[in-house]
Amino acid sequence: MAKMGWAADMLPWYGQEMEHTVAAMGENFYAYGVEPNRKTLDTFFRYSYEQGLAQTHLTLEDVFHPGSLEFEE
Repeated sequence: MAKMGWAADMLPWYGQEMEHTVAAMGENFYAYGVEPNRKTLDTFFRYSYEQGLAQTHLTLEDVFHPGSLEFEE
């Protein structure tokens, strides 16, 4: 987004919005891959189980193909 986001977005204040977003969420606010999102996904699986949305407490290994768990950006 920092490199070419302005070209695809219509915000006239795009630069300022990027600065605010980075200040609030850090440089990698669209984390890509399993490892950067592990904590969020584990929490999602736990809540789903605790709230009765899932019958079993899922893990990343249950949901993702083993090859995708090894991917690094």
